Amino acid sequence: MRSLRIDAACVPTLTNLTHAGEALDPALFDWAHKYLGRHGVGLYLMYGQTEACGRISVLPPQYLPQMHRSVGKPVRFGSIT
Repeated sequence: MRSLRIDAACVPTLTNLTHAGEALDPALFDWAHKYLGRHGVGLYLMYGQTEACGRISVLPPQYLPQMHRSVGKPVRFGSIT
């Protein structure tokens, strides 16, 4: 959205945005959290291991920005030991 200059106001039905894979670049995280947050879009940061499953943990928006480097909490019915 940032590189294509898509305004969140142009996508009024966008309520959540997820990011998975490598750690989100700090500058991009700052932009996404501040800009999308102003438009009511929740940012979910997720962590997964290909050999385990698609997602093993999620960091919900209410923990941002303080914990944005955390892998979050295990997905429902999951556990991490």
